[in-house]
Amino acid sequence: MNGFQLIGNKAVWIGAAAAIALVGLPGSANAAHRQVSFGMGIGVNRAGVWVPPTYETVVRNVTVPPVYEDQVRRVWREPVYEQRRFPVQHPAEVVHRRVPRYDRFGRLVGFDTVEQIVRPARTEWRTERVQVRAGYFESVVERVMVQPATIRIVYEQVLTRPGYWAPPGRETVRKSSDPRYAFSVGIRR
Repeated sequence: MNGFQLIGNKAVWIGAAAAIALVGLPGSANAAHRQVSFGMGIGVNRAGVWVPPTYETVVRNVTVPPVYEDQVRRVWREPVYEQRRFPVQHPAEVVHRRVPRYDRFGRLVGFDTVEQIVRPARTEWRTERVQVRAGYFESVVERVMVQPATIRIVYEQVLTRPGYWAPPGRETVRKSSDPRYAFSVGIRR
C-alpha cells in the first residue's frame, strides 16, 4: 500500500465513525421512534446492482462409437479340381494265326493266315481329376474393430437463471468480490 491509499482509507473510517457518533446525538424527534440512516458510497454504481447468473451442473452420457480399421492380409486360395469324364477309344485286338490247309485226301497242302478278333473295338469312359483353376494368393481387406464403443460421462454447466441488473436499495450491501465498487451502509434505530 502506498501512502495515499493508507491516508484515504483512514479518512473513510474516521468519517464513518464521526457519522455514527452524530447519529447517536439527541434530536428534536421522539426518541422511541427515531430513525437515523447514514449512507456512504465509494465508487457507487448508480445504475443498480449486478446479480450474477446461476448455473447448474448437469451430467450427460455421451456414447463414443467404436473405431474400426481396414487391414489387408494375404489369403491362399486352394486350386479348384473337377471330376471329368472323357471317352477313350480302344481298337479291336486281332490275332493272326496260321491255319493248316488240307486237300481232300487229308494231306497238308499249306498254311493260311487267318485274322481272329480276340476283343472288339470299344469306347471306354474314364473319370479323371482335372485342375480347373490353379491356387493363388489373394489380398483381402477386412474391417477390424480397434476400440469398442464406450460411454463417456460429461459434466456441463447449464445456465438456470441469467444475470441481471437489480435496482439499488437503500440498505443494500452489494455482494461483490471487490468492495471498492459499491458500498452501502444503513442504520436503523
